Amino acid sequence: MNWLADVIVVAWFFPVVVYGLIPLMIGVGWALGKLIGGVSERLVQTSAAKDSGAVNDSLSQVAG
Repeated sequence: MNWLADVIVVAWFFPVVVYGLIPLMIGVGWALGKLIGGVSERLVQTSAAKDSGAVNDSLSQVAG
């Protein structure tokens, strides 16, 4: 009789786990993608700012 209760519990929770974990994994993947994308975008912006700053420094040295 105990195994029947286990089967009922597993059968009850299996769809909850499946339908709960799939959106959770999609959400985690989306959030990680946004986070990684934001970090890489920020790195690109800072490197571009450094490059333009170096160009401005060299131009000011040439002009000065």
